[in-house]
Amino acid sequence: ADRSGNCPAGFIADQGLDNPAVHDFYLQSCCPGLFETSWPSHYITLRDDIYKHNTDNLQELAFTLCHAYARATRSILIP
Repeated sequence: ADRSGNCPAGFIADQGLDNPAVHDFYLQSCCPGLFETSWPSHYITLRDDIYKHNTDNLQELAFTLCHAYARATRSILIP
């Protein structure tokens, strides 16, 4: 955690908090903004034809897409 108690950008919680019926994870994609508070986004895998339940690659893709927004100079919350 940083000085404000937030998790660093790129932090992923995928064990212990997720739903056992679906493949899901929480991703802290950006650093805290003006209000010094950041919150993770909840991702749910609806269909997985490409990664075949290799969640590490899917999580990396989600985090990478948060940095691909052309109008932002920092990572965004949800791609």
